[in-house]
Amino acid sequence: MGAHSASGGGRRRSGVHREGPAPESSPRRGRHAAAAPVDPVAETPVVESLAATVESLAAEAVAEQNSLVDALLSEAPDVAAAVPAEVPAEVPAEVPAEVPAPVLDDVIDLPPRVSRRRKPVQTVARALRWTIAGTLIPGLAHIAAGRRRVGLVMAGSFATLLVAVAFVLLAVPRTRLVELSVQPTELELMIALFSALGLIWVLVVLSSWSVHRPEQLRAGQRAFATGVVAALSIGVAAPFAMGARTAYVQLDLLNTIFDNPTTPTMQLAMPALPVKQPQTPPGFGPATGFFANKPRVNVLLLGGDGGDNRIGVRTDTMILASIDTQTGRTVLTSLPRNLMKVQFPPGTEMARRFPNGFNDMMNAVYLYASNDKSVMPGTKYPGGELIKQTFSWTVGQPVDYFILVNLDGFRDIVDAFGGVTINVERRLPIGGSHDANGRVLEQPHNYLEPGRRKLNGYEALWYGRSRFDSDDYSRMNRQRCLLGAIARQASPMNVLTNFSELAGAAKRIILTDIPRQALPDLLELAGKAKSARVTSLTFVRSSAFDPGNPDFAYIQEQVRLAIAEATRTRHALGSGPAATPSAPGAATGTPATGTKAGTKTGTKAGTKTGTTTAVTGGATPTPTPTPTSAAASLDKVCGY
Repeated sequence: MGAHSASGGGRRRSGVHREGPAPESSPRRGRHAAAAPVDPVAETPVVESLAATVESLAAEAVAEQNSLVDALLSEAPDVAAAVPAEVPAEVPAEVPAEVPAPVLDDVIDLPPRVSRRRKPVQTVARALRWTIAGTLIPGLAHIAAGRRRVGLVMAGSFATLLVAVAFVLLAVPRTRLVELSVQPTELELMIALFSALGLIWVLVVLSSWSVHRPEQLRAGQRAFATGVVAALSIGVAAPFAMGARTAYVQLDLLNTIFDNPTTPTMQLAMPALPVKQPQTPPGFGPATGFFANKPRVNVLLLGGDGGDNRIGVRTDTMILASIDTQTGRTVLTSLPRNLMKVQFPPGTEMARRFPNGFNDMMNAVYLYASNDKSVMPGTKYPGGELIKQTFSWTVGQPVDYFILVNLDGFRDIVDAFGGVTINVERRLPIGGSHDANGRVLEQPHNYLEPGRRKLNGYEALWYGRSRFDSDDYSRMNRQRCLLGAIARQASPMNVLTNFSELAGAAKRIILTDIPRQALPDLLELAGKAKSARVTSLTFVRSSAFDPGNPDFAYIQEQVRLAIAEATRTRHALGSGPAATPSAPGAATGTPATGTKAGTKTGTKAGTKTGTTTAVTGGATPTPTPTPTSAAASLDKVCGY
C-alpha cells in the first residue's frame, strides 16, 4: 500500500508501512491526518510547512482521484499515525487495484442531513373535507396545504368583508339603507358588487379543491368529487346571484314606474272654506329631506278597471291618504264613485266647460281627461292630474301625488304576498249582475263565507268589488279594510321573499306621478304609517250627505275635522307643536264656486253631528257645540 507524508524540506516522499513502533500523533479529522512530530526548535516553520504540504497533497489527491489517500484519511487513522518520523526517500507508492471513489463529504465538512417528514397520504374524503372548510372560511384549505401566504390573504379578505357587512347593518342608519334601495346609481353598483363577490367565492371553492386534490382518482371518485365541488360552487354563488337579481329587478321597477324624476308637485290654490283652516306653524314638518317643513303628505289612491293600456279607466275607488310626516298618523278619506256635480278650480278649462259642476259621476273625471288631453295640456298623465285637482278642490286639501292601480291585476299583488287575512263580516256573492232596473241578469256562482279568513288574490278582488247585493258605500268600506290589511301584513321579509313577483305585478298594474327623489322619504314615511293609528272617513248617503246633490262645505268640514283630530293626537304625544283649529264660525270665508256653502247659513250636518258652518258675509257667529268628526278608527271598522 502506498502512503504520503511530509518532511521539513517540503519534498515528496514515498512511504510504506513498516514494522516497529510509530510515533504518537493526534489524528486530525477533516481533510488529512496529522504528520509525525518534529523538532521543537523548529516547531513554527515546520508546522507552516506541514500545513502547506497537506493542502497541496489534498488538492492533488482530489484532482488525481487518489482513492488510497482518502481511504487512509477517513477509515484508517491508525495507519497514518504509525508512519515513522523518518522514511527513506524516493520509495514508490503502491496503489491498490480497486479503491472506492472519494465522497464529497469525506473531503469537505457539510452539515448533517435532516430527514423531512413525509406528507400524509391525500384521500378523496380528506380533500373534500378541506374543500368544504375552505368554502366556509376562505383560506383555511390553503393554510392546511402549506400555502400560508395565499391562505392568510384569503382569510384576511374574508374577515374584512364580514366586518364591513356588520358595520353596514349596525352603524349605517336604516333610512340610508332604504335610500340606497331606490337610487339607480347605487343599485347598479350593488349589481356589480354582488356579481363580483359571487364569482370570487366560486374561484375560492375551486382553488381549495385544487390544492388538496389527490393525484390519482378513479372514475367513480372523480365523478363524486366533481359533484360535491359543483354543489359547493352553486351554493356560494346563489345568494349573490339572488342579490344581484333583486337589485336588477328593483332598478327595472324604478325605470318603469318612476320614470319621471323631474315631475314637479302640483301647486293648486285651495277653495276658501266657510270655516277658516288652521294655520300650520313654521317648522311643523321635518327639518330636512324631500318633505322638509311639510306637515302632511297627501297621496290619492285610485282603483280602476281598465286594461294595461289604461284606456277606458273609470276610477271606482278614490281614497286620499293624508299622512303626518312626523308620526305617520294617517287619515283615509273616501269619496263615492257616484258623486255628482263635482267642481273644478276657477280659471281652468274644466271650470269653463262645466261652470255648474261636472255632468257625470266623479269616477268619469279620469276618463274624460284621458280621452281629451286638451283639458290638461303639457302634462304626462292628463287623467291623473285632473282627478287630483278635482279631488283636492272637493275636499279642500292639497293632493301631492296619485297612484292608480288596475283592479283586474290587483289579484297578482295579493297572490305575490301569499294571500291576505281579513274579517269577512257577511256572506258575499262572487259574480252576479243586475240591469238598470234592478232585475237579476246573472246569479252569483260562488260566495265568500263569513269569518276571519285568508283570501287569495281572486277572493280578495271579489271581497273589494262584490256589488250584487251591496251598495257603493259598503264596497268603499271593504276596499279600505282590504288596503289596510295588506299594509299591515306586508312585512319586509314577506316583501323581500316575493319581491320579483311583486315587482312584476306592479309594473303591469301601477301608474303614478311620484318622483324618484321623493321615494326615500316616502318609504320612511310609509314605515311610520304602518305602525301608527289610521282613521277612516267615508261619506255615505244620509240627511247630511246626498251624492246626487252634495254639500261640498260639509265634505270639506268633515275632512278638516278628521285631520285636526289627528293633529291634536300628535300634539298630545309630544311630536310637535299643536295646530289648533279655529272655532267654527270664527271667520268668514268665500265658498267654492258653484257650491251650496254660499247660500246656506248652516249645513244639514248640524242635525246629526252638531257640525255647523260659518255664516256668510259679516254675520255674527252664534256659539255652537264643538263640531265632531264622522271619522272612525280603521281597526274598529274592519275588526283587525
